[in-house]
Formats: sequence, C-alpha cells, structure tokens
Amino acid sequence: SPKLQVRNVVNWFAIQEESFLNSSYTIRIKDKVSYDIYRPDYSCLTRLLQVNASVQEIVASLVDCQDWIKDWILVKVNSAGDKVVLPMEAFGVFTSLGLNERLFAVSVQELHNLVSVPCQYTTRGNFSHLF
Repeated sequence: SPKLQVRNVVNWFAIQEESFLNSSYTIRIKDKVSYDIYRPDYSCLTRLLQVNASVQEIVASLVDCQDWIKDWILVKVNSAGDKVVLPMEAFGVFTSLGLNERLFAVSVQELHNLVSVPCQYTTRGNFSHLF
C-alpha cells in the first residue's frame, strides 16, 4: 500500500513578521533622534538631538545656518495651519509633536505669513486613482 507522505510547509512571511513584531525598543530620554526643522521657504534643517531637547537647545543648534538670526522662535504647525509658539524653556519637543505637525524656526515677522508644509495638506475628492 502507498505510504502517506507528510510535507512541511513553511510560511516564510510569518517568520519574517514574527521577528519584526517581537522586536521592540524603548526610546530613552538621552537617546538622540532626528529633528526636521523647516524654514518659511520649506527648506528643511535636520539636527540630531536628544529626545528631551529644549526649545533653546534646538534653536541654538541652528546657529550655523546661513540666514540664522538670534531672534528665531520655534513654532509647531499642523496641517490645518494652526500655529503654537513654543516657549524657550519648554523641553521634550520631540515627544510633544502631534500627528502631522512640523517644527518651524522663524522670526516674529515671518510668523504671520507661515503656512503648513505642502505635504501636510489633505486632499479631497476622488481617491480612485489609488486603487
């Protein structure tokens, strides 16, 4: 009589996903993260700073920028264009950023004309082109 043969089927995708899902990393206060700081012309300045960096430390890290002035302020802007000026003594800026919020370094004069980064805008209409 013929023997039944058992085949082992390996789901390679499941193995790859499991290792990804089981890996976790806790961000610590002293860890450095990438801060993307925009200017009103949407140029982006990237700095590697501690998670708990203060506004003052972030602004001080920008002194080597070509158009830097000592009166720059740090502003959070969301996709709706809402602006929040961050006080210089505030810290933990990275963890305070909400979904779809960006940091801007601007002068007080530039603040009034500041608008969201174009990639923050939500689009309306027909999304059929995505499918």
